Amino acid sequence: MKFSEAMTNPKLFGRWFGGESWRPWRAIHKAIDGVPLDPQELAIFHQLAGDRDPPTVPIREFWGLAGRRSAKSITAAARASFQAAVPDYRQYLAPGETAFVLYLAVDRAQAKVAFGYVRGFFSEIPLLQRMVVRESREEIELNNGVTIVVATN
Repeated sequence: MKFSEAMTNPKLFGRWFGGESWRPWRAIHKAIDGVPLDPQELAIFHQLAGDRDPPTVPIREFWGLAGRRSAKSITAAARASFQAAVPDYRQYLAPGETAFVLYLAVDRAQAKVAFGYVRGFFSEIPLLQRMVVRESREEIELNNGVTIVVATN
């Protein structure tokens, strides 16, 4: 499953990202994952990214320039939560090794907001809730060998 699918899945993030106003973010995340865009999504992509073609394979890094109140933090928190919970990293880990998903915030205030979103997803989504082994003020340890860490830059 790709994150753009999870954004509309009612058992995952669909409750928050399934609406029409989230179509631009879903198009962006489809492009990030190298998923083909439908004509409407392609138009959105060109409006946001210029006339370049969208990626055809998953990208390694994404830089988004977006203003205040553009839902960057909650979208990034959902993506980090998905990346920590859904892919199976065990094949890459040595016995006892932990994988980390890092959400890097600009300052402590933003980190607190970001971690609130991450904590919210893991408390509100039953599939994710069952994965939580331990939670601290800055991280959530999951039963799949992954820990989500929210830190400041």
